[in-house]
Amino acid sequence: MMSFAPEANGSWYTWGFHHALASGFVAAWRHVVGIFRSVDRTREIRWVWIMNVNYQGSENLADLWPGSAYVNILGIDGYFPGKFETFETCFGPTIVSMRSLSSQPLLITETADAPSAGKQQELNQLVIGVAEYGLEGFLWFDVRQHGSLTRQDWSLEQDPAAFQSFGTDVNQLK
Repeated sequence: MMSFAPEANGSWYTWGFHHALASGFVAAWRHVVGIFRSVDRTREIRWVWIMNVNYQGSENLADLWPGSAYVNILGIDGYFPGKFETFETCFGPTIVSMRSLSSQPLLITETADAPSAGKQQELNQLVIGVAEYGLEGFLWFDVRQHGSLTRQDWSLEQDPAAFQSFGTDVNQLK
């Protein structure tokens, strides 16, 4: 699986909203995929179109959509930064937006839960939400950061109860 220029609906990367035109992003995406496909004739590479969760002021996903011919998997990056965020409020609107563009497999490509949010409860919501929405799964951003709301200790190892809950919840999905 490969991706290119993730989270273009946000403004934090040079290829993102307010820095580049949506039409330029679409053209660049199609160009990169085209180059790889010219070499990978068996199409073994699966292209993952990754966007951040929708938020007020983010770019409209439909404007960034390169088309089903250029995407194999839909991806969403989103975090639970506080105690009041739920799977539905965090991911629901973006899942609906993406499903209006394509029925391709959908994956939470980057997520984690802040220490202040209560990892055990949020992990349970994440696993249940993935199952209820019929998603392919999720990738946990297991990194220790510090300094701000967006840079926290996202790791599970420091929270034994959450780590055990994670294992239990994930095993129930099998």
